[in-house]
Amino acid sequence: MTEQLDTTVEKQPVIIKPPQEGELLPTETWECVSDLCNGWMRKEYSFDSSPACPLCQSHMSSGTRMIPELSRIFRKSGIRFGRGNPH
Repeated sequence: MTEQLDTTVEKQPVIIKPPQEGELLPTETWECVSDLCNGWMRKEYSFDSSPACPLCQSHMSSGTRMIPELSRIFRKSGIRFGRGNPH
């Protein structure tokens, strides 16, 4: 009699928790230079080397913000961020 190995894998539910206070990281950003606009975006998700503000079309300058790292938070849920074709 031969033994058979159980190869079934139980799927565990994915729990996405909001970032904790200690999980904020310095992140490079583009920040709108207009005093009338609060627009900003993460540099790693920008396609241009010198983008215009998506809200008011003003110039943007380089900056740094303490914000959660998106890729680490959403990676387990299958949501893809960044460049490239998702399919």
